[in-house]
Amino acid sequence: MNNLYYLYDDLGNAIFTSHDFIECYDFSDIGYSYLFLFTEVSIQNKNHLYDDKTFTLRSDLFNGRLDISFSVKKVILYDNNLYLYIDNLSSGIYKIGTISFLKSRKNDIGRIWLDMKGDKKKIYLSASYLINGDNIPVKKNNIIIEGKYINDYYSFYCELGYSFIGQFGYMGDNFYELEDYLSQLDPINVIWKDSELSLKNIDNTMPNGYIDRSAYDLVSILKEYCNLTLK
Repeated sequence: MNNLYYLYDDLGNAIFTSHDFIECYDFSDIGYSYLFLFTEVSIQNKNHLYDDKTFTLRSDLFNGRLDISFSVKKVILYDNNLYLYIDNLSSGIYKIGTISFLKSRKNDIGRIWLDMKGDKKKIYLSASYLINGDNIPVKKNNIIIEGKYINDYYSFYCELGYSFIGQFGYMGDNFYELEDYLSQLDPINVIWKDSELSLKNIDNTMPNGYIDRSAYDLVSILKEYCNLTLK
């Protein structure tokens, strides 16, 4: 059976390979935030995991886009299954729950983020990045953004990727990534329907850290790089 996941230490040495990676809930209440399970593990010496090092998890499944770094606080090895209690998670675009989401929803069709509340939509955006990356060319000349599906800040990015690219399309999850993506495109005609309502929804759910930003900054970015019409 093929191994799909690989753990490396901070020197680039392979620590183990695993067939599957499962994000688990920590029922132990021992104070660590995350619990990862690796199945059918090939490991020579689990004591290496107790070293005071940063480990990096990668996979062949996502063309190098899965890149999760963490330290290990506790190890349980049982019947070739390895449980790691981890700390100091550094994961970039990846969000906890993304792998589980992909296993259950990857083949679903449509705006599947509408089933997700609030910032949980970041998991959909993370899944979109893992599947497709952020360099997908836009093959349309005319884009319609359906504002009725934009009920908060993160659903704006979900809808944008969906309308520009299609299923699991990714164009970023913040102002800076969006501008960087659009700056690489030729001008495109974009119609944003139900814009007034969706702009209010974005403003009312702006995340902490964007205190000096508003939904109209997103409009400005779109206008700079697209032929934007608000309806």
